[in-house]
Amino acid sequence: MSFRNARSVMYTLGALLAMGVYLIPVFWMYVSGLKTEQAVYTIPPTVIPDPITFEPMMQTIASGGGRYFANSLLIAASATALTLLLAGFTGFALARMKSRIVAPAVLAVLSAQMLPTVLRVTPLFVLFNRLGLINSYAAVILANASVTVPFAVIMLRTAFLAAPTEIEEASLIDGCTLLQSFFRISIPMSQAGFIVVGALSFVWSFGDFVFALSFLSRQSMHPAALGLYNFVGAEATSWNNVMAFAGLTALPLIVLFMVLQKRIVTGLSTGSFR
Repeated sequence: MSFRNARSVMYTLGALLAMGVYLIPVFWMYVSGLKTEQAVYTIPPTVIPDPITFEPMMQTIASGGGRYFANSLLIAASATALTLLLAGFTGFALARMKSRIVAPAVLAVLSAQMLPTVLRVTPLFVLFNRLGLINSYAAVILANASVTVPFAVIMLRTAFLAAPTEIEEASLIDGCTLLQSFFRISIPMSQAGFIVVGALSFVWSFGDFVFALSFLSRQSMHPAALGLYNFVGAEATSWNNVMAFAGLTALPLIVLFMVLQKRIVTGLSTGSFR
């Protein structure tokens, strides 16, 4: 075996090992969600549930899991849409402007992205409390957008920089307004960047815990991440129910990345050297 082939085998084994580290807990989560409560504590543990039951899933949905899941979808979809709207215009402006303020503006956006989530909670709580937004979906949506927009601006700016400006200039000569050129030309040419930003923003907002815990005291408004926490009791926990709901929560994210994996990889590499 040549050195090149040996190195290829080592890379493959390393990739399989890394994939196993990530996938085994996911596999065990779904397996445990299909077991009875007694089977979860069986020693040695069984890899294949016997019997297979969907009762834990039904119980979690009936006890509020469906509501938590719907809340997460609402918050994540709204925060993602707001992120794409704000970051799209801002990223385009920073990519096309020829001004001295561009570099300081990019630095300010990067600095905002570096702030930990915990540091944002107190000032946002004070602001939302004065605006009367506490215990509303708007508070969580805006808070999540405050985290995702800076990252999205940087990503979309590089995507717009990688797109040729000649086509945009030609559309303006042909009679398009700047806004028409943005939606009809610039966004389609930077589609990969928008897909990456949309997917990552959705994942972040869907799994938010800190903002929901801080701004929502009504249990009926809790998203899935906080709902999962609610299923964990102080004295006793039905771990098969918890795993069933965790599997339900993770399913849309897994499907999202499986469907968009090639586009996400393309979008992450587009303009990466700009």
